[in-house]
Amino acid sequence: MTVRNTAMRRATTARITLPVILAAIAITLTPTPASAAEGGDLENRSSVGMEYASFSGADRVHRCQVWDDTLTARWADSENLACKQTELPPSREVKGSYDVDGFTFEDRPYVVSLQMPDLSYLQVQVGKGVWTKITNADRAICSGSAKPHCVVTIF
Repeated sequence: MTVRNTAMRRATTARITLPVILAAIAITLTPTPASAAEGGDLENRSSVGMEYASFSGADRVHRCQVWDDTLTARWADSENLACKQTELPPSREVKGSYDVDGFTFEDRPYVVSLQMPDLSYLQVQVGKGVWTKITNADRAICSGSAKPHCVVTIF
């Protein structure tokens, strides 16, 4: 009888806990309008310049072709979004008070490894000038030169 009660408690706990965890993840990953003090973190450890962009706010005078605009799947058909682009030289980073919503290498293809919350990786080959969108909770670190590799940690 004790074994059955323990198994029933575990099953009940699992049925209650899993939806709560999924709801918390959904709330955390739900995009919100970015302010000047919000944005993902981006570090350019590569030996070449790259660009980062803001997809919200004023001064969105550029267009960014984004490959991963669907938050639930992290990829979708490319979407051309209004954006404000800013150069990021080698050995520099932007975080904290900067609104970093995406990044690209304009003159070369690059590789993105998305580290998922379960610590698995999804690797994507991205064409030159195509933007990778990140959320306010993400951190991207890019390195290399000929074909840069960016690891995006998704929190």
